[in-house]
Amino acid sequence: MIDPACSPEVAGIIAYADQAGVPYKVTSTWRPGAITAAGNPSRHGRKLAVDFAGLVPGLDSEALARIFRAFVPVEHKLNELIYAGPQVTYNVKAGKRVGKYAQAIHHNHVHVAVDPGVILAAVKPVVVVDSVVAAAPADTDGREDMAEPVDAMPAPGGGCWVLTRDGGIRAYHGAPFHGSYPGLPEKDRQGARVFVSMEANDQGGYTLVSAGNERYSFP
Repeated sequence: MIDPACSPEVAGIIAYADQAGVPYKVTSTWRPGAITAAGNPSRHGRKLAVDFAGLVPGLDSEALARIFRAFVPVEHKLNELIYAGPQVTYNVKAGKRVGKYAQAIHHNHVHVAVDPGVILAAVKPVVVVDSVVAAAPADTDGREDMAEPVDAMPAPGGGCWVLTRDGGIRAYHGAPFHGSYPGLPEKDRQGARVFVSMEANDQGGYTLVSAGNERYSFP
């Protein structure tokens, strides 16, 4: 879900982005029960990670590269810094530069994670010189499920709705669930879609917007 105050670590990551002055949109913070593709607890589930996108949804964009670069001065304090775009040549794992990994699902956001107790806003940035880039971790290390969050919004009566890129909806903190794109009959789904954003609608629910600007409203 999108909760900037869910932990001091998450708040510190977002505060650092503010200090860096880079335009961004938070697409995910705490995801209760989140696990990696390898079946390990995700740092999103531990309130230790934030996913950042540009203000306008996009893949491999310069806006995403700017977000990645903003975190380079504190990379030594990061557990993970992951972005798959062509503008970067490495990622970060456990404070060290490594080959790019988990690339299939990191073209539309930058993933930033810290260890428990690391408050990034209080970390002193350092001048980063070129350093050795180690081999990439195993491809299953740190990979999230393919339906990662791409947008979120508060529900009118409280709680939060989170949109995943397959059109699924996650409802948190008492927000009502009105349905999602994968649950539509096949004749209404018309095949697979990639979703990029969500909006409030006049019925008190949500409208899902695909990459092709197709719109699906619930209820």
